[in-house]
Amino acid sequence: MNRSLETQSNVPLVVLGENFRGTPASKLQSLSSNGKDPLSPASKMQARAAGELLREVDFPVVIFSTGDTAGLGVSEARAMCDYMGRKFPDLARTREAILEEVSIDTESNAIETGKVLEDRCLGTKINLLAPHYHAERAVKEFERQGISVVNIYHPDEILAETEAKRRFSFNPLRFLNVYRSLPQTQKEYRIEKLGRRLLSLPGGRLAAKMITTIQRKILPKILPRK
Repeated sequence: MNRSLETQSNVPLVVLGENFRGTPASKLQSLSSNGKDPLSPASKMQARAAGELLREVDFPVVIFSTGDTAGLGVSEARAMCDYMGRKFPDLARTREAILEEVSIDTESNAIETGKVLEDRCLGTKINLLAPHYHAERAVKEFERQGISVVNIYHPDEILAETEAKRRFSFNPLRFLNVYRSLPQTQKEYRIEKLGRRLLSLPGGRLAAKMITTIQRKILPKILPRK
């Protein structure tokens, strides 16, 4: 299942817990007793990806969904929200989060989130953050409850995109100033080099095509030839 091409920023973001995935309750209990986050690696990815998304998209609210599946006395929803708050303290101060702390599986995720949406008058549409292996089943359960999933985000893709952006920082003004000073023989090489770097990023092929268009149609009109 693929991400939608259009982000629905006026629709809540729902983040599902993933503690059942590969991490036994005994391990989570050990983490909790040692003062560590009682979250599986998959749930931590969910929380981190939620933080990255909330920095990029102005969702009206984020709903963390899943109860105390490991019997720790703390819901997974709260643990994910707290984890995100420590990783993204700016979001903890500025973004509203709702905790759905009753559900214990995908079916009850959908049922209990539906109650939250109704109680808060948030409509019947959601953006969903879930791993690939969970997304299809989750969508079916939400649709059974009359909830439309308008957009699906996958945590591995979100985190990969974020890391790629951090590795590649492009300052258009600086590039233009450097480009302006180059002899004509080096300009094409510099554009090709930039294009290769863009191709390595998610959505990079489109960006590289844009660079080619700028090189051929725009730069010749605004920059004098050497």
